[in-house]
Amino acid sequence: MTAKGDQGFHFVGRARRYPVNEAGRKCSPLSHRIWSTNKMKNLFPILLFSIALASCKSPEEQAWKSIDDSAKIKKLLDAGLSANLEGGTAPKLFLLQSATEMHRVDTVKVLLDHGADPDKKTWGTEKTCLFLAAYGDNLKIAQALIDAKADPNATDMFGNNALREAIVTKRVKMIELLLRNGADPQLRNKEGDTMLDLAKKYGTPEIVSLMEKSVGQPASSDGEKSAN
Repeated sequence: MTAKGDQGFHFVGRARRYPVNEAGRKCSPLSHRIWSTNKMKNLFPILLFSIALASCKSPEEQAWKSIDDSAKIKKLLDAGLSANLEGGTAPKLFLLQSATEMHRVDTVKVLLDHGADPDKKTWGTEKTCLFLAAYGDNLKIAQALIDAKADPNATDMFGNNALREAIVTKRVKMIELLLRNGADPQLRNKEGDTMLDLAKKYGTPEIVSLMEKSVGQPASSDGEKSAN
């Protein structure tokens, strides 16, 4: 209805009015149209609850989204989150694996300080994070893992140790680090090749020399194979 003397205006409450036309509320403000609809009144609390629910992520969900934020990860770990949490976007992906693959040195250190297993293996290929650090040539992460007592001779599904990753990617400094900390160049994999054999197949002369010196003598010719 319109008030006398105010033709063309619709009163809402006390001292508030909105313009109308022949179609009634068609020209009313959007907020008035929404709140004048009982159906929308009923849906509004549900909408608010849905928004609130979506914003309340679990500690696990927060962790996977915070790999690059070591302070946030530390806070979650201090509150009881497992440093060996599995999940994420890949089968049996674990936090230390993700942080290593993303080259997040600080997050790796925080996880290790809170009990993350440095020898936990990836799903499928069964590589430890030392393999991942060696392949990615991240010396700081490799050193952090070694400081946390990672086994330099842990093997993957093929029987190689982390030296293999450094050899095929030709990471000389990484090979030096691994050898200094006990990685065995004479470890033999499931194909019957030692890590020194792999160096001769895939490495550079510098790498071969480095590996030979680590065992005190050149490798015997029976293990040598020509490079592919």
